[in-house]
Amino acid sequence: MLFRSYPAIVSHTFSETQTVQIVATAKRYATSVGALLLRDGFLALDRWNQRYLNDDRDRLIRLVVPVNLRDSSHGSASAFNAVSYAFIDRHPQQLHDLSRLLQSVHGELNEAKQMRFGMAFLPVLKFFGKFPDGIASLLSSDRCLGTAVFSNVRSEEYTS
Repeated sequence: MLFRSYPAIVSHTFSETQTVQIVATAKRYATSVGALLLRDGFLALDRWNQRYLNDDRDRLIRLVVPVNLRDSSHGSASAFNAVSYAFIDRHPQQLHDLSRLLQSVHGELNEAKQMRFGMAFLPVLKFFGKFPDGIASLLSSDRCLGTAVFSNVRSEEYTS
């Protein structure tokens, strides 16, 4: 892939065969598909940083992970009505031991879901929204704030 300045969108949908293999791999490692993909996302972004930002090997990698905040009181309400985000960070030094990386990502995802850490994202936006140009100043930067989005939404869920 050629380097493009941001914002840029690169999209990939896994084939049915790839999806079956990913699910089987997650089961083999007793983790979730999300944790497995996040681990591999960290590795992919680290490789990208090495290729294009080779002057800064200590650059923190942060992935923004959607967190479903629905509970039994929400019934069958759509996740769009109760979703927030958690931030999962890793330094390049933490990416060498793949097993430990996967375990730590799996644990952090479970903790975020159980403790509902994703709820912190919305109050931060609300806080910055109270100031003139607050959101704009939060987002105005010379660095890319959004690096990757992983979704497990199947397209047929929206076509019927």
